[in-house]
Amino acid sequence: MPVSGADRTPFHHRGVWPAVEAQHAFAASTPAGRFGSAEEMATVVAFLASDDSSYVAGHALLADAGYSVA
Repeated sequence: MPVSGADRTPFHHRGVWPAVEAQHAFAASTPAGRFGSAEEMATVVAFLASDDSSYVAGHALLADAGYSVA
């Protein structure tokens, strides 16, 4: 399953972030400079579930806009 760094989900609106500014600062700190979307994560999941990924094995796929290497 892909690991995500900064995706905009309903979880963001449950008081996790101390302020909207903190949310924006975190998203801006990723190399992509923004939050990911559920649709973007869905394309990763669709790839892994498809025959196109039939040769992929034993790999941790990071779909985190480069956050883990920044």
